[in-house]
Amino acid sequence: MKMFNNLKNNKSIGIHLYILWMFLVYVYIFFNNSLKIKSNELLYVALMLMLFHYFFLIKGKLICEELIYILLLIPAYLISNSHFISVLIVFSCLIMKYYPLSKIIKTSLYIQGLFITVYLLCFVFNLTHNTIFLKNGVVCHTLGFLHPNETALRMYDVLILLTFFFFTKYDNIKKFFLFIILSVFTYIISIVTGNRTFFYSLLVYGVLILISKFKSQKSFKFLMITSLFLLIGLICYLPQMENISEFDKILSGRLSILKIYFNEMNMNAFLFGRQLIQDMPFDNAFMMILFNGGIVYVIFFLSTYIKGIVNAPVHYANLYMPFIVSYLVTGFAENTFSSLTTSTIIFYRILYEYKNSIKGVRSGCVYVPNQVL
Repeated sequence: MKMFNNLKNNKSIGIHLYILWMFLVYVYIFFNNSLKIKSNELLYVALMLMLFHYFFLIKGKLICEELIYILLLIPAYLISNSHFISVLIVFSCLIMKYYPLSKIIKTSLYIQGLFITVYLLCFVFNLTHNTIFLKNGVVCHTLGFLHPNETALRMYDVLILLTFFFFTKYDNIKKFFLFIILSVFTYIISIVTGNRTFFYSLLVYGVLILISKFKSQKSFKFLMITSLFLLIGLICYLPQMENISEFDKILSGRLSILKIYFNEMNMNAFLFGRQLIQDMPFDNAFMMILFNGGIVYVIFFLSTYIKGIVNAPVHYANLYMPFIVSYLVTGFAENTFSSLTTSTIIFYRILYEYKNSIKGVRSGCVYVPNQVL
């Protein structure tokens, strides 16, 4: 009860700290993408803020599952010199599980909206520059970002959050018209950036949210867990095919790159992760989880997903799982839930809602009921 009262009194400070450390992450992205300046110090400052947030504001436990993962991921990061983002993602999961999902969604919309607005203003006033890529004969624009896929990812983050925010509130008729409007915006972005993944993902999300009415808890859980392992199976199987040219063309050369990385995998990369090959961008969230933290990060991801799905009740599935499925789909061809974005935090926060619960009832010693905050 004392922990609940502390959280209630400090909820405003906690959300503002979330805004602050996510702001630092996005400034890092801006330096890295637009100015091409590597500034890991910003990520370290973000981690210090997270530590303060957890130990002094939330007054969290000294020993818990997430901290054990973090302690294992830090040596993996140092050994493989892979990306530090995996540590920040796990830490954000540890912190954000103490705050209601609705509050995180609203705050995330503000963060993403501000970030995109500043980025586009920089582009309009020529502080950043548009780079044109030619991909399979299609002209793709960056609009000031490092790569067209990065542009599409950041725009998609805003649109999917808007979709998610409004679709949980409106009836089916309003959902339909909102879906049409957002689909048009997403289609325009896909034309400008040459990235079709997010447009297809939004279509999947819209269709699922309009038609999905799970009545059987078993069928829902079977569908969700099967979807995950089906995608993982495809990722492992397709690069091993002898003739991948047709599939590779559809996926804009991603399979060829995936095959190169598969052939270079070794035990060290499997255990601790690895760096990406210079000048060879890699777009697959599932494999990036392995590259960014090795087997420890993979276990964290699978454990969080499976436990969250197994313990979630049917009404929760109808409301939130279309978002989870559509986000998984993007991970097949983009670095979505392997990147630290507000959508990734919400993705994990949804799974965390029931991750450690029993039969869909959240444990009071671990989670704070939404009405408390």
